[in-house]
Amino acid sequence: MDNRQNQVTVIKAFLSNIKKNSFVDGYEATDEEAMGLLLASLFEWDGKAIMKSCAWALEDANFHTECEKIMEMAK
Repeated sequence: MDNRQNQVTVIKAFLSNIKKNSFVDGYEATDEEAMGLLLASLFEWDGKAIMKSCAWALEDANFHTECEKIMEMAK
């Protein structure tokens, strides 16, 4: 397993823990919801930092136009 695959495995386990412990019983949270909760907490609910992180994810996924739009909104 290469380093990136290992990182993804660790993050998926972490997200699973967030989904289990951070939402009401019986609710099936998605990975996206758990990641959103993690990002909000990590960046201490700073909307601009959260937007920039999301924009960089889009850039990495080759959604350059979307990245530019979000970066503009985050100014």
